[in-house]
Amino acid sequence: MARRSLLTLLLLCSSGIVACGDRAPLSQESPSAAVTEFLGLRRVGELAERARPAAPILFIGLDGADWQQLEPLLAQGAMPHLARLRAAAAWGELESEVPALSPLLWTSMLTGVSPVEHGILDFSRFAPGSGLREPIGSADRRAPAIWNALAWSGKRVGLLGLWATHPAEPVDGVVVSDRLFGFLNVEAEPPPGAISPESRAPWAIAQLAEAERATGHAAVRAYLPWLTEAEYQAHSGVARAYDHPVSALRRILVETRLYGGMAESLLADSAAYDLALVYLQGTDSIGHVFAPFAPPRQPAVSENDFARYRDVPGRYFREVDALLGRLLALADRTSSTVVVASDHGFRWTEGRPDRWASSDARTAARWHRTPGIWLVRAPGVAPGRAANGKLRQIFPTLLALAGLPAATGAEAQPLGAIPPPASPAVDYHRVYRELAERRL
Repeated sequence: MARRSLLTLLLLCSSGIVACGDRAPLSQESPSAAVTEFLGLRRVGELAERARPAAPILFIGLDGADWQQLEPLLAQGAMPHLARLRAAAAWGELESEVPALSPLLWTSMLTGVSPVEHGILDFSRFAPGSGLREPIGSADRRAPAIWNALAWSGKRVGLLGLWATHPAEPVDGVVVSDRLFGFLNVEAEPPPGAISPESRAPWAIAQLAEAERATGHAAVRAYLPWLTEAEYQAHSGVARAYDHPVSALRRILVETRLYGGMAESLLADSAAYDLALVYLQGTDSIGHVFAPFAPPRQPAVSENDFARYRDVPGRYFREVDALLGRLLALADRTSSTVVVASDHGFRWTEGRPDRWASSDARTAARWHRTPGIWLVRAPGVAPGRAANGKLRQIFPTLLALAGLPAATGAEAQPLGAIPPPASPAVDYHRVYRELAERRL
């Protein structure tokens, strides 16, 4: 790792991104010391000189969130924090892309380029050497993401739970990858590289243990009042959680509370983050498990199951709104910009497939709607319904809000009539490709 960090620094020096004159050499005492010194550098050259100061950004990714589902909850007063945020923000629908697979979509959103260009093409891939299936990860990505651009400009990043981020890339801050508590895989413990830097692993694992401990029978029974201890125990520990609504609900709640709790912890930290990005898979998973039971009752759903599960989505989105309220309260202490986005929508009522399983990976995408959502609350951004946007516009939006130059070779137009930076665009992709060629 020390050698890789040294090569990375030398490459950045040669590419003009980092100014390397009259600096102390990297320490070779230990890998962690080398990484710490590299990430602690603030003598940043071309990119930092062209960046401008900007307010911190809180980015909340709500997988599968859909105004069609959220509007009735807003009208009922069930999501007051989202209602207040939207009233102060520019917002609209976000046109998704096909195929509607989350790792592809989120990577396109946060790199500004297509799956063909960024290389994340599925949920999993065959591991070189062993030939075993494993979740697709950051080593497969061929384009720089928003956190790379911020890291190269000397800005501090917190990234939590996003698809295809294992192994966690080093930044000034913390990256907790999707392998800490993944949607697809149940692992006895996080694999190596799940958290960067490694010194934050005890914190992340403690957060996971607390989320697991707090989400027992009583927590699930708050959603399912009829649930007995015996029935909870029969389902809570199964390996294939999404095979039954009880076990699926518990896993969704653990995941939401884990990454939401970590986001609260980061935002409460005295060390400010220029970008805090938290991703919630649960807003999509809750639909894949419980949309078949949503009103109006589908013919294939029994009266008993309809009565048991119909209220779960509303209760879940109330919990998400409460989390949103806590995150906003913390973000407001630093006058942070707030961006919320989803990768696609979901078929909660009209158009629900009557013969395609919502929780089967082979047919789950048939439950997705094309429009997702976007929302930006920032100084100078006029509140109110704005023009609909496209998925890849999130990347230039975040660049502009972070005060960074636009990227060549990627989507360039920010959302919400935010003017793109006046300075010439930067070829972040060239630097990223050169770094990838020198990985060890």
